[in-house]
Amino acid sequence: MKRLATIGALVLAVAGCSGGPAPNGPDHGGTSTPMVTPSPTTTEQALKPLPAADDLKLSMRVLSKKCYGSAGGLVEYQVDVAYTDVTPISELRPATVTYRATGGEAEQIDSTRLRDGKYGVNRSSVQTPSSSTTLKIEVVDVF
Repeated sequence: MKRLATIGALVLAVAGCSGGPAPNGPDHGGTSTPMVTPSPTTTEQALKPLPAADDLKLSMRVLSKKCYGSAGGLVEYQVDVAYTDVTPISELRPATVTYRATGGEAEQIDSTRLRDGKYGVNRSSVQTPSSSTTLKIEVVDVF
């Protein structure tokens, strides 16, 4: 039994599980190296600027229009986004553009994602008080 205990202690010592200080520790004449934790770095995307609201031009493309006489109408539309600044859009970080559509019976607020010069196409519909109603769209926020 004593022989098994000696073999077990020998195996643990060889495997580095003796419970004592590490072989390179200061108790064995080695040098200890402090642990270095890398600091978080800012990604390239975070360094790019957001597009300015003034540099985005929104337009409303009417897809369909149904008129109900004195009951008004229903307009289905899609929002198109154009970037008007001289900075190439590829140099900007992805952004969410929030916009407001007015002129219908109820104001609508929605958003689209702008990335690499492309944007998500949003289709919406709005009730209008008459067939001659003019709908307008404007940028509310860019984040």
